Amino acid sequence: MIYRDMKKIRKSLALAVTLALTLVFASCTARIDGAPDGMKLISTEDVEYDLYVPQEWVEDVSTGVVTAYVSESDRSNINMAAFDLDDPNMTAAAFWEKYEGDLLATFPDAVFGETANTVVDGSVAAEQHTFTATVTGYEYEFMETVFVRGGTAYILTYTSTPDVFESHLDDVQSIVNSLKFR
Repeated sequence: MIYRDMKKIRKSLALAVTLALTLVFASCTARIDGAPDGMKLISTEDVEYDLYVPQEWVEDVSTGVVTAYVSESDRSNINMAAFDLDDPNMTAAAFWEKYEGDLLATFPDAVFGETANTVVDGSVAAEQHTFTATVTGYEYEFMETVFVRGGTAYILTYTSTPDVFESHLDDVQSIVNSLKFR
């Protein structure tokens, strides 16, 4: 009798595992199919957006933030951070004005460059700010795409050394252009 009960439990468990794996693979396939040509999804179900990077970029899950870098030999990278706002009507420009002070406190030698307007997900107004700063004795170049949606401010940061910064700008702009909210 115990043997038959164990056999039923094993069959039920096998069926449950098979069903769970089928659902996982089916949901992964649907999301991968939605990726723009030459890109792959790196965001998880824990965030409310789909962030894609070029296929050859390497996803980095060690940071706890949606992050990817170009390659093992070129650690130029992007990451996406989100901040809940006290004022849900705050604009990207107003958020940047407050955030810029925090950047200067963190990077006192920061030199700000160009600011450009862009659009995320077809209709969300965004600003792109570039700057250079020294981190642990090394100079880096940054481009931050800042936008606000639904009471949350988002910052997509591209970080690189100055010698390769320009070489990845087309990829970074493709990343910005492919960002979609669910």
